[in-house]
Amino acid sequence: MSLKDVSAQWDGKTIEPMLQVYDINKADPAFGPELLKSLGDIKSERGITWLVKHHLEQGWRPQSNRETSVILKALPGTNHWEAHLHLLQCLPYLTIASRQTEHLWDHLQSAIQDEAKFVRAWAYHGLYVLAAQHPRFSAQVLEILKRGLDTETAASAKVKIRHALKSLAFD
Repeated sequence: MSLKDVSAQWDGKTIEPMLQVYDINKADPAFGPELLKSLGDIKSERGITWLVKHHLEQGWRPQSNRETSVILKALPGTNHWEAHLHLLQCLPYLTIASRQTEHLWDHLQSAIQDEAKFVRAWAYHGLYVLAAQHPRFSAQVLEILKRGLDTETAASAKVKIRHALKSLAFD
């Protein structure tokens, strides 16, 4: 069964099948690029984005700005909120090139308004990641985070906002 097929059949809850796919493929240098090629497939997006996130959490890194760009460009094209969440959770593992910042900035501005509270939470965290890597965004991000602390209703988002504010104060 192909990577896309396994990912398309994933129920989004039981991670064992995804961990099996990961364990079988993790040592293959082509695994990361193969995952990136699979981004954008609506039927398998939750599983593929989970695998990308997990692969990054386990130490894999994109080998070029182009590979990072594939992940960043996939963000606004996700259809399922969990796929969107997974890609937002990838941001702390990525080195964001200057030429990629405006696209990401625009997307994060939109994502902090998302209906899904976890997407909003990780979008706020994404703003922190962007400001930490590109300090020219720090003042704007600080204002957005402060405003978010006053207006955000989800506890998960407020926690991310507080952590981001605390971290920006020490950066």
